Amino acid sequence: MPGKRYDRQFKLSVARLVLEGEIPVKGLSDRLNVPCCTLRRWAANMRPTARTRSPEAATPSRTRITRC
Repeated sequence: MPGKRYDRQFKLSVARLVLEGEIPVKGLSDRLNVPCCTLRRWAANMRPTARTRSPEAATPSRTRITRC
């Protein structure tokens, strides 16, 4: 059975909420019935790519890995 599909506007709106950080990801996940990992991935996809960031931002000491 294929996974549920969400439209682009929904993903962008939810990703903004995640990035703003006012509502915990777990709370959004529970309210929207969307897995935490999916919300974090949508938010990560909105962040600037490594090409647009400074070289220092891509160093391992500043890389943060999040778990689902």
